[in-house]
Amino acid sequence: MHRYILMLSFSLLAVSCSTQTITEPPLGQPPVTSPSTPTPVGALQLNPEQLVFSGVSTQASAVQTVQLTNTGTGPLTISAWTLTGTDKDSFVLVSPPATPLTVAAGQVVSLQVQRKPTASVGVLQANLSVEGRSLAIRALSTKGEQGDNEPPLYQIVEALGYHINGLPNQLLLGTTSARVGEEISAPLFQKAGSGPVTLTPVARYSPDAPLPFGYYTPGSTPTLHQTAVITTGQEQRLYPALQSGSTSFDPGSVSFGVYVAATSYGPSTTYTQDSLNTAAVKHAVRVFPLRDPAGTTLSGQYLLAFEPSKNGDYNDYVFVLSNVTPLP
Repeated sequence: MHRYILMLSFSLLAVSCSTQTITEPPLGQPPVTSPSTPTPVGALQLNPEQLVFSGVSTQASAVQTVQLTNTGTGPLTISAWTLTGTDKDSFVLVSPPATPLTVAAGQVVSLQVQRKPTASVGVLQANLSVEGRSLAIRALSTKGEQGDNEPPLYQIVEALGYHINGLPNQLLLGTTSARVGEEISAPLFQKAGSGPVTLTPVARYSPDAPLPFGYYTPGSTPTLHQTAVITTGQEQRLYPALQSGSTSFDPGSVSFGVYVAATSYGPSTTYTQDSLNTAAVKHAVRVFPLRDPAGTTLSGQYLLAFEPSKNGDYNDYVFVLSNVTPLP
């Protein structure tokens, strides 16, 4: 009689449970429970993690695209997307899809963002907010091109989402070897860890011309290793595009410096070693350790600011060099 009552109890339990099944075990053994079936849920991913615009303030920027991907296992409903932040009115969503919008698992939705013409000059900041996720939007807005219209290195760093302690918010930094802010003495570098070294052009505020750049190994005559060329039409902006080449290279265990080739504007090759520079400015490259906006040092990452001419703004060619250790 007790055996039949026990069997009935297990049967009732199996009927009342909607997410798991309990089967009757042999006598003397514990019940066997099958795994619960997870409920399909959506999960939102934004790509890229930030948008950075640059250009003359009175001209609308080119459109940039954010991809919203549902990386979850079930549908995701987007009720709205909004621009927030101090300078939200300087940006606009271009023909966004209507909301609410249901995004299936694995589906990608594209959203276009543009900086509008504005009277504001300097670094503009906003955020794109979507279902609890936020993407930073920044723009470096200038009053014009060339000369005194160009932005200070300080504003370039801020617009890129970095921070450098003690860097003054002024256009001209001087051309002497006296260090500015957190500037360090780093004429040469070595690779810091596994993987390649990256040398990424992040700003160019100079006259236009193709610009070869790369690394060199020191000696009585430096051996140049060209890695890439910035293409024409990519001056007076952040993140100039490449004509050819790559931003990564592997120097092995040898010491190396960084150079940019001569142009009509900077008629001599410019090196991170002062002793190799033959133009008017000997201290032609300032090197700064990079920090995030909260002030935390970004290990192995440095900003290289070049001055190939003579005015001392150090915004002509700006690179981020990563996975390196400086050799003072």
